[in-house]
Amino acid sequence: YAIVSAFWIFFSDRLLVGLASGFGNYQELQTYKGWGFVVLSALLIFFLLRLAWQGMIIAYDSLAESERRLNLALTSAGGGIWEMDLTGDGRSVVHNSREISTRLGFDPDAALTLEMLLALRHPDDVQDTERLLERTISARGEKPFNERFRLRATDGRYIWLQASGNVGFCHFGEAFCFN
Repeated sequence: YAIVSAFWIFFSDRLLVGLASGFGNYQELQTYKGWGFVVLSALLIFFLLRLAWQGMIIAYDSLAESERRLNLALTSAGGGIWEMDLTGDGRSVVHNSREISTRLGFDPDAALTLEMLLALRHPDDVQDTERLLERTISARGEKPFNERFRLRATDGRYIWLQASGNVGFCHFGEAFCFN
């Protein structure tokens, strides 16, 4: 754009000098040339933004369809997902799917915390899940986990969960998350 603009200014001025019959006519042609440049620049920017916007709409539609399929698969399988942020002092649940909340008897849109999930573990599973969690975190993505353990639902009964996942890097490799 900068190169085309520079050529426009340089060569259009030379052309105007040849076309103008006098200084007054030259000034008038300069005004039209300036407005032409503004209009052409605005049209170019408009079409570039329109292309970018169409690309964003296509990407959004693709993402929405992918999320719909993931939710369908999770619902059909009776499973769910959660993500924990391990970057700060404490470990917090960043996201949990509706299926996890519903299976445990919470409102589908309830935001679970790590403390809540840890408190719901069956007493016989606490030591194993602690060891699993620490081993997976210290392996920094080298050793995924796959474990069965029990969590207490809101009605007091324990339900078995088959959990699998790994540690993944996020925030441009500066920290990691437990997925």
